[in-house]
Amino acid sequence: MSDWGVSLDQMHSISPQLRADIDEQNRVATNAILWSVVPIYRFLDGTPQAQGTGTLFQCDGRRFLVTAAHVLEGSRSGESFLTADLPHQSTGIPLEGRLLANGNRAVDVAVLELAEGTARALAGLRFLTLNDVTFEGPSREHYFWFCGFPQSWTIRDDRSLMVEARHFLYATGLYQGATDALQDFAPELHIALDASRGAVTVDPNWQPARVPDGLQGISGCGVWHAVPDAQRPNGWAPKLIAVQTGVYNPKPGVDIVRATAWYVVHDLIRRLLG
Repeated sequence: MSDWGVSLDQMHSISPQLRADIDEQNRVATNAILWSVVPIYRFLDGTPQAQGTGTLFQCDGRRFLVTAAHVLEGSRSGESFLTADLPHQSTGIPLEGRLLANGNRAVDVAVLELAEGTARALAGLRFLTLNDVTFEGPSREHYFWFCGFPQSWTIRDDRSLMVEARHFLYATGLYQGATDALQDFAPELHIALDASRGAVTVDPNWQPARVPDGLQGISGCGVWHAVPDAQRPNGWAPKLIAVQTGVYNPKPGVDIVRATAWYVVHDLIRRLLG
């Protein structure tokens, strides 16, 4: 199971039924997310360093890795690598393919069409489809999730070049404050999520959660949102809505995750498909 967050104020007022609903949402979201995310590394001075997180996606029989543009910036094909075996321990799979990125600081999204060998090495994981995506605007009434691989939780064996990465799945809500002063933030393009330390208080057993020392390594991860789905027993389903592309710290104790809407990813994939 994953560590996740509910604000301290909310925790004291949560009813047993709401707690059960949150537990179920977290369970379903965890099952949907964990098999479709991978950590991205690069060798720096001979040592593997976490660069970010990618989401696996497929369309028209072709397979892609979606992440933030700055995660792969300056990287040549095959230079970065990723791990692919849960619990994400591997000697590394070369990240090869054709890259298309929008490196504008306000967008910061990249799509890599995976080379056949790279895609084949990832066959044990889940490649998402358009059925897993929503282009609807976010709702303040539901939780959001993002799942990445903090560098502070990476375990490296420099002798064997083995890397073990632990995921951090974080459930939160929309940031409720003003976003006017946030650099490169555009309400029509971005979602602002509350990632303040005070909001990360409990794990799935409703005990104090273990929180990474920093969020470096989660860049480029997918952001998920609960949307109504009459076909599901509980009436909702987790859907991809955006890509994490930035973090703001406007004042002490306030942390905001910026996410770029998934329609930007969709446009890049359409261009790759020709």
